[in-house]
This record gives sequence, C-alpha cells and structure tokens, in this order.
Amino acid sequence: MAARAGRKGRHAARPALTRGRDLVDVTQEWVTELGDIRTTPFLIALTLQRLSLYIEREFTAMSRARGIGPGDMRILFALARVPSHQLPPKDLLKELLITSGAVSKQVDRLEERGLVTRIADPDLLRGILIRLEPSGRELADEVTREIITSCYGLETLKPEQAERAQKTLEELQRVMESALFGE
Repeated sequence: MAARAGRKGRHAARPALTRGRDLVDVTQEWVTELGDIRTTPFLIALTLQRLSLYIEREFTAMSRARGIGPGDMRILFALARVPSHQLPPKDLLKELLITSGAVSKQVDRLEERGLVTRIADPDLLRGILIRLEPSGRELADEVTREIITSCYGLETLKPEQAERAQKTLEELQRVMESALFGE
C-alpha cells in the first residue's frame, strides 16, 4: 500500500504507522499475571483486532483522500454490489450493522455530493430507496479496484497461501458467530 500511496499521493496526510508490540509477548505477560491459562484464543483475538485496525486505517485513508468518510464509502459499496444499485435504508443498516440514524446521516452527506439519491419505492406506499448515482458507482469502483490491486500487502500472498488463510478466517468467523449468535 505504501508504494501505491507514494505514487498516487493519496495517503500523504496520514501520520506514519508504527508497529505495535509483539502479541506473543503481550499474551505471555497475561500468563505471568494470571497463571497457567490457555492463551491461544486470546492471541487469535488480539491478532484479528490488530489486523482489523491496520485495514480500517488504510480504508479510512482511501476514503478521506476522496473527500468522504469510510462509513459513507461502505454505503456506496453496498449499493454498487446489488444489481439494481438501490436499496431501502433498512437493508443498508442490516448490511452495514449500523443504526438508522447513521444511515440517514451518511445518505444525507452522499446525497449532497450527488453520489446517491433518495427515490420513492414503487412497492411501498411511503417507502424510499437509496439509489446509487453514476458518480457514486464510479467512486465505488475506483476504490474497489485500488483495494483489490493493492490490498494491504495481502496481494503478495501466493494463491495457495491466500486460499489457506481465507479458509482459516472463514472457520474463525463460523466459530465466533456460533458463540455470539447461537447458530
């Protein structure tokens, strides 16, 4: 990402990222404090959290370089992925796991920029749909291409490494969602 950022100048305002402490050392400190406990689940959670922070930081920089916030960009992504390029607000909040107030504020900002439009839902008497405008689609496509081609260094993984990592992450997601949602 850094090479791309330097070439395009998109992330110039972002402060330098510093490497955090080694998570194995952090986990070992907990073992020292709490005694002989199994720390692997904790280490996995800490690692996922750190990776999530790295990804969110880069995604935020990409979004802000284009004059919008990361939440606004996620609205554009959600609309760009559906064939009709329009969704009711309730589907956006389910898709993005945010509140109706957050959806409303983000749609307001995007509408002001001409990236989305609120239109009447032909299937519901008082319903509305959020429709992605061509300029919003263009922006979503641009950022998607940037993420796919320069994905936080993950694009350097060999195909078999990427597939193995994806399968492991899918298993972690299943385990965590089962524990959280009782599935």
